[in-house]
Amino acid sequence: MGANTYGTIGKVNARRGKIHEYLGIKLDYTQKGKVIEYVESMVKSFPEKELQVTKVMTPWNDNLFKVRYKSPK
Repeated sequence: MGANTYGTIGKVNARRGKIHEYLGIKLDYTQKGKVIEYVESMVKSFPEKELQVTKVMTPWNDNLFKVRYKSPK
């Protein structure tokens, strides 16, 4: 795999070892199933007032999965 697969943005590097950092997430494979630092820092930095919101804005509505057979094509 090369430039045809990944483009020409940069070189793809392989890393070996038990601790990796990817997209700001530190993955520590020295202890099975543990992801450190990222989750803790994400929770600590998330605004407390946002955790108390009961409704969120999404593009979903009641018609999302309904087929309207009479609508124009």
